[in-house]
Amino acid sequence: MSEDLNKKIKQLADLLAQENMQDNLKGLLSLLASKSTGADDDSSSKASNSRDPVESKEEKPARSDTEDNIDMLRKAKVIMDRLNNVNDPRINLLMAIKPFLSSRRQKKLSGCLNIIRMSNLVRLMEENEKGAFD
Repeated sequence: MSEDLNKKIKQLADLLAQENMQDNLKGLLSLLASKSTGADDDSSSKASNSRDPVESKEEKPARSDTEDNIDMLRKAKVIMDRLNNVNDPRINLLMAIKPFLSSRRQKKLSGCLNIIRMSNLVRLMEENEKGAFD
């Protein structure tokens, strides 16, 4: 479980490190949403094709997986909303001086901003594990 969480954190870090971060996050959320709707489609097709009670028991785990995916999406949305709504004075200062920097320094500044956002993301994920969002 912790390995899976570490993989997901690394994937999020890679997404945030790129220039088109918002597009990547939208793509990630749409991918997760399509997986949850795909699980609904799979379980409905199983229900129509099955008449055996053994197969109907297999539907219940698929539905619980869908519920888990929906819950995970809800938590991810809460975290993303909190990341976007943070009025961090460090980020505000760096964004204020960005137009006055050379393009090379602007790229470095973007990297610094991503590091600060990642630290906020880690903090929010720790709060999530403690149950602060429930």
